Amino acid sequence: SKADQAVTICQDFFSECTATFTFWGNRRLLAKYRENVKNSLDLIYDQCITQDGQYIILAKLENYFKFITDSDKKLNRRLFDANVRDYLGLNPVNSDILKTLGSTSGPNFWWLNNGITIIGTQAHIVGNSISVQNVQIVNGLQTSESIYNYYCDHSLQNENRSVLVKILISNDSNTSKEIIYATNNQTNVNVTALRATDKVQQDIEDILKTKGIYYERRTNFYRNQGIPENAIISPLQLASGYICLMYKNPYIATSLKQRFMRDDFKYSQVFSPTTDLNVWIPIATLLKKTDKILTELKPYSGSKPTRFLKNYRQIILFLTVARIVGSFAINEKHLINFDMSSFSKKAVQQTINDMKEVDPNCFNASKKLSATFYTSCFSYMVDKYNISAIQAIRVANRKLWPSNMILTANLLNEDILNNVLAKLPPQPWAYGMHKLVAKELNINEMVVSNAINYLIYTNRLFAQVYGYVFDKEGNVVAEGTHFNHTELEARAKLEEQRLMREKKYGNGSF
Repeated sequence: SKADQAVTICQDFFSECTATFTFWGNRRLLAKYRENVKNSLDLIYDQCITQDGQYIILAKLENYFKFITDSDKKLNRRLFDANVRDYLGLNPVNSDILKTLGSTSGPNFWWLNNGITIIGTQAHIVGNSISVQNVQIVNGLQTSESIYNYYCDHSLQNENRSVLVKILISNDSNTSKEIIYATNNQTNVNVTALRATDKVQQDIEDILKTKGIYYERRTNFYRNQGIPENAIISPLQLASGYICLMYKNPYIATSLKQRFMRDDFKYSQVFSPTTDLNVWIPIATLLKKTDKILTELKPYSGSKPTRFLKNYRQIILFLTVARIVGSFAINEKHLINFDMSSFSKKAVQQTINDMKEVDPNCFNASKKLSATFYTSCFSYMVDKYNISAIQAIRVANRKLWPSNMILTANLLNEDILNNVLAKLPPQPWAYGMHKLVAKELNINEMVVSNAINYLIYTNRLFAQVYGYVFDKEGNVVAEGTHFNHTELEARAKLEEQRLMREKKYGNGSF
């Protein structure tokens, strides 16, 4: 009714007026806030090739320097907002660029440099100048900043060398993302950086900054501004914290690799637009707090502090939070309402003591702890503190990597499983049964062996070792030929096979 009233007022007060009212929600307001100010920048060039409204030009270094600086001759950093990384400092490539700029007697600069890629929404040429609207330099930040740094200290007078600039015009955000990805994916770029321009990454950066945590979705962006290391967190670190607490898998979180960011499915499972943005604040805070406390306690021997933090922060974080919450079924609400004062040095020390009770030597290892140690800690915490919902760990793990993905990784699918199950006789089977089934189904013996192991793992078949058939509780329910093996030997082998299946199809399969 208020909207209708506003439209009526406009039409009454202004003759020949067409008035409409559109409701804006928080998403549209935020998108508008993030839009760069409509601007048009002019770049004087020497040569220009144009095709289908796209441009390749050669511009003098002096003119390009003026293009990327403001009226105070400061670098206009807004031009690089869509870049996947910030200036990487004096690494070998940037040192070579500066060396090339300093060598005035050598080949022309653009002969030795890949150049600059600019995306704009519109462009037109007037004389020997191209005017580009809404400039974003999506590739060539290292070159641009090197040019800026060099000519802040050196004169541009008599500078006749040029830089190659590619100007692409697009008003489609998806096309722009493809250009950003393609132009940056041709060189050695951290795969995490290629997600830097995703909306969810911008959302996380904004909300963490309100709490004094700087989310470095663009490599080196905050480090170059002098922000202290203990206030910066990377996307991969934050993802590991989410996997640890929300997917209840500190084992995988401990060794999360850059390739995780390239996997569209897993990336979307962690960085989902449906996730409450407020949950990233406690996750980032708890990760930083864990590192700070562990650095003060230093309960390690032999390994370096950085290696110790990598190997132990996730399991200590998960066990401590679960004990404080009283449940392994940690959810968004638990974390958003989590009392940070309860996550103290004393609480962390208690977790360290508990882990030593599981294995007195657990802090002497320099390598990653085994998956078996993790599960032993979970069970121990249940017995000691009566922590509830241990089953939530397995349930959450399955959401991160569903069973169909595990099947595919082992050359399996439900049809193969059902066909193998239908061909198997009642247990106990004769020796070499998988070969007979493979021959009947005309499929590879290894595939049948994988299928049988998966059916045992999912409790659709009993485990069978040396003729002993065990149910899921470990009771012998049938017997066949034992080949001179005792039940004790069979149980030892059963445990080996159980660990193998867990590694292949369970937590270890991640």
